[in-house]
Amino acid sequence: MKKAVKLLILLNLMSYISNFAFAFMYSYNKIGVQSNVLLEVVWILSPFVFLIATSFILATDYKDEYKILETEAIIDWVIRLVSCCVVFQEFNFKFLSSEFIIQQVILASLFIINIYLEYRMYKKAKKYIPIKKENMEIERISEEEKQNIREMGKAATLGVTSFFILACLGMGTIKTHINIKSPDSFMILIMFVSIYAFIWFLFANYKKCCLFYLDKSLAKRIFVRDACYASLGYLINIIAAFGVFGIHTLFESIVTFLGFLLLYPTIRTDRKIGLRYTKVKKVLGENFDLYFNCKEKNL
Repeated sequence: MKKAVKLLILLNLMSYISNFAFAFMYSYNKIGVQSNVLLEVVWILSPFVFLIATSFILATDYKDEYKILETEAIIDWVIRLVSCCVVFQEFNFKFLSSEFIIQQVILASLFIINIYLEYRMYKKAKKYIPIKKENMEIERISEEEKQNIREMGKAATLGVTSFFILACLGMGTIKTHINIKSPDSFMILIMFVSIYAFIWFLFANYKKCCLFYLDKSLAKRIFVRDACYASLGYLINIIAAFGVFGIHTLFESIVTFLGFLLLYPTIRTDRKIGLRYTKVKKVLGENFDLYFNCKEKNL
């Protein structure tokens, strides 16, 4: 568990380095940041990436030992979210102005609180002694699930891939570029890429659910649920991209974050698929290759 906390600390440091760098560059050369497409894409998406990446410590259903860190982990994640909100919004103050200094003081204070919480988590992790559960009931895996291990693996890969395609190309590009004064042809290209990525995401998620779930009616219900939430999130980001909620304002940042947050059901499904695949793979043990290399079934 110490390794997990160390990873959390590393990701937290990377997140704050990105935040401090963005705040510096945006106040020092705002026009330069907005004119550099690649740089702006990376920075616009970075808070979402780090918030998702650091949420692994909240997965108490996956590892019971994380439960002893639950309180600190939740507060730590929320503070990191606040730090992103402090940085990633429209501000017109210049480098080393009083407003810039106040922003940096707030950001540094949040960083210190995060480090303190993670230090407490590390101390708890050092003292933690794993408890061996005797007579633990072994979950039975049906033969149908074992035979489906190849499709499970494909579903897990497809889920992760489709999520990042949607987040980066579907929602990320249009969020970043629609407000930039560009030629109409470029704007149309960005819109086309975004819409195409979203449609591909829907098809990929339908296939993912059909690959993973043996009950095809359940697969369709899960797909419809996730697709509805994702579609709403995508629609919100499309509307925000046209400046309806302002351009680079705090309100727009909150709305955009809520749009990305609506991808949570998809993330949960992907995580469930990944965990189940890992569990079945573990149960199969030495027989994994035998089952995995069986003739692929047609859906």
